[in-house]
Amino acid sequence: MKRNLRVIQINGLRGLITACMIGICLVAGFVCFPGMVAMYAWNFIAAKFMIPTLGLIQGIILWGIIAVSYFMIRKHRFVVSFKAPDDLTEEEMMQVMSRIDIQHPNDVITQAMLKSRKMEDDIIAQNQNTSDIESEKDNIETDVKL
Repeated sequence: MKRNLRVIQINGLRGLITACMIGICLVAGFVCFPGMVAMYAWNFIAAKFMIPTLGLIQGIILWGIIAVSYFMIRKHRFVVSFKAPDDLTEEEMMQVMSRIDIQHPNDVITQAMLKSRKMEDDIIAQNQNTSDIESEKDNIETDVKL
Protein backbone atom coordinates (compact mmCIF):
# COMPACT_ATOMS: atom_id res chain seq x y z
CA MET A 1 0.00 0.00 0.00
CA LYS A 2 1.19 3.53 -0.70
CA ARG A 3 2.56 5.08 2.48
CA ASN A 4 2.44 8.67 1.22
CA LEU A 5 -1.33 8.78 0.64
CA ARG A 6 -2.68 11.83 2.45
CA VAL A 7 -6.26 12.83 3.12
CA ILE A 8 -7.20 16.26 4.38
CA GLN A 9 -10.09 16.28 6.80
CA ILE A 10 -11.76 19.44 8.11
CA ASN A 11 -13.85 18.96 11.26
CA GLY A 12 -16.28 21.54 12.57
CA LEU A 13 -16.30 25.31 12.62
CA ARG A 14 -12.76 25.50 14.01
CA GLY A 15 -11.49 23.47 11.05
CA LEU A 16 -13.33 25.71 8.57
CA ILE A 17 -11.92 28.84 10.19
CA THR A 18 -8.41 27.34 10.11
CA ALA A 19 -8.79 26.38 6.43
CA CYS A 20 -10.04 29.90 5.58
CA MET A 21 -7.12 31.48 7.43
CA ILE A 22 -4.65 29.25 5.61
CA GLY A 23 -6.24 30.22 2.27
CA ILE A 24 -6.17 33.93 3.13
CA CYS A 25 -2.51 33.74 4.19
CA LEU A 26 -1.58 31.92 0.97
CA VAL A 27 -3.34 34.55 -1.15
CA ALA A 28 -1.72 37.37 0.83
CA GLY A 29 1.74 35.80 0.65
CA PHE A 30 1.76 34.65 -2.97
CA VAL A 31 -0.51 37.21 -4.66
CA CYS A 32 -0.97 40.44 -2.71
CA PHE A 33 2.54 40.92 -1.33
CA PRO A 34 4.36 40.36 -4.65
CA GLY A 35 1.69 42.55 -6.30
CA MET A 36 2.43 45.29 -3.79
CA VAL A 37 6.17 44.94 -4.44
CA ALA A 38 5.54 45.15 -8.21
CA MET A 39 3.34 48.24 -7.67
CA TYR A 40 6.01 50.02 -5.57
CA ALA A 41 8.75 49.10 -8.07
CA TRP A 42 6.65 50.41 -10.98
CA ASN A 43 5.75 53.61 -9.12
CA PHE A 44 9.42 54.18 -8.23
CA ILE A 45 10.34 53.92 -11.91
CA ALA A 46 7.25 55.94 -12.91
CA ALA A 47 8.38 58.88 -10.75
CA LYS A 48 11.67 59.08 -12.63
CA PHE A 49 10.24 58.76 -16.16
CA MET A 50 6.94 60.61 -15.61
CA ILE A 51 4.64 57.73 -16.58
CA PRO A 52 1.33 56.88 -14.87
CA THR A 53 1.45 55.17 -11.50
CA LEU A 54 -0.29 51.93 -10.55
CA GLY A 55 -2.68 50.96 -7.78
CA LEU A 56 -2.68 47.68 -5.86
CA ILE A 57 -4.98 45.86 -8.32
CA GLN A 58 -2.79 46.86 -11.26
CA GLY A 59 0.28 45.77 -9.26
CA ILE A 60 -1.29 42.33 -8.73
CA ILE A 61 -2.07 42.12 -12.45
CA LEU A 62 1.52 43.16 -13.24
CA TRP A 63 2.77 40.44 -10.87
CA GLY A 64 0.52 37.92 -12.65
CA ILE A 65 1.93 38.97 -16.02
CA ILE A 66 5.49 38.62 -14.71
CA ALA A 67 4.81 35.18 -13.18
CA VAL A 68 3.05 33.81 -16.29
CA SER A 69 5.79 35.18 -18.55
CA TYR A 70 8.44 33.54 -16.38
CA PHE A 71 6.73 30.14 -16.54
CA MET A 72 6.27 30.45 -20.31
CA ILE A 73 9.91 31.20 -21.12
CA ARG A 74 11.37 28.73 -18.60
CA LYS A 75 12.92 25.62 -20.10
CA HIS A 76 12.25 23.32 -17.14
CA ARG A 77 8.86 21.93 -16.22
CA PHE A 78 6.88 22.92 -13.16
CA VAL A 79 8.37 21.91 -9.84
CA VAL A 80 4.93 21.24 -8.34
CA SER A 81 2.64 18.80 -10.11
CA PHE A 82 -0.69 17.30 -9.20
CA LYS A 83 -1.30 13.65 -9.86
CA ALA A 84 -4.38 11.50 -9.51
CA PRO A 85 -3.98 8.28 -7.54
CA ASP A 86 -4.33 6.12 -10.67
CA ASP A 87 -1.40 3.94 -9.71
CA LEU A 88 -3.27 2.36 -6.78
CA THR A 89 -4.20 -1.22 -7.45
CA GLU A 90 -7.69 -2.46 -6.70
CA GLU A 91 -6.44 -4.28 -3.59
CA GLU A 92 -4.77 -1.13 -2.26
CA MET A 93 -7.93 0.88 -2.93
CA MET A 94 -9.97 -1.69 -1.00
CA GLN A 95 -7.50 -1.48 1.91
CA VAL A 96 -7.87 2.30 2.00
CA MET A 97 -11.66 2.02 1.86
CA SER A 98 -11.70 -0.55 4.68
CA ARG A 99 -9.51 1.72 6.83
CA ILE A 100 -11.92 4.58 6.20
CA ASP A 101 -14.83 2.34 7.14
CA ILE A 102 -13.10 1.27 10.38
CA GLN A 103 -12.15 4.83 11.37
CA HIS A 104 -15.57 6.40 10.67
CA PRO A 105 -18.31 3.78 11.03
CA ASN A 106 -21.07 6.31 11.81
CA ASP A 107 -20.17 9.05 9.31
CA VAL A 108 -22.99 9.39 6.77
CA ILE A 109 -20.81 10.80 3.98
CA THR A 110 -18.17 8.10 4.39
CA GLN A 111 -20.79 5.36 4.39
CA ALA A 112 -22.40 6.83 1.25
CA MET A 113 -18.99 6.95 -0.45
CA LEU A 114 -18.27 3.34 0.50
CA LYS A 115 -21.73 2.25 -0.67
CA SER A 116 -21.28 3.97 -4.04
CA ARG A 117 -17.83 2.36 -4.41
CA LYS A 118 -19.34 -1.07 -3.69
CA MET A 119 -22.14 -0.45 -6.20
CA GLU A 120 -19.54 0.61 -8.78
CA ASP A 121 -17.57 -2.60 -8.19
CA ASP A 122 -20.79 -4.64 -8.50
CA ILE A 123 -21.65 -2.94 -11.82
CA ILE A 124 -18.15 -3.59 -13.17
CA ALA A 125 -18.38 -7.24 -12.12
CA GLN A 126 -21.84 -7.52 -13.70
CA ASN A 127 -20.56 -5.99 -16.96
CA GLN A 128 -17.67 -8.45 -16.99
CA ASN A 129 -20.10 -11.35 -16.47
CA THR A 130 -22.34 -10.01 -19.24
CA SER A 131 -19.41 -9.69 -21.63
CA ASP A 132 -18.29 -13.22 -20.72
CA ILE A 133 -21.80 -14.54 -21.42
CA GLU A 134 -21.95 -12.65 -24.72
CA SER A 135 -18.56 -14.00 -25.80
CA GLU A 136 -19.69 -17.54 -24.92
CA LYS A 137 -22.90 -16.93 -26.88
CA ASP A 138 -20.87 -15.75 -29.90
CA ASN A 139 -18.66 -18.85 -29.62
CA ILE A 140 -21.70 -21.10 -29.55
CA GLU A 141 -23.24 -19.32 -32.57
CA THR A 142 -20.02 -19.72 -34.57
CA ASP A 143 -19.84 -23.41 -33.61
CA VAL A 144 -23.44 -23.91 -34.74
CA LYS A 145 -22.76 -22.20 -38.10
CA LEU A 146 -19.78 -24.42 -38.78
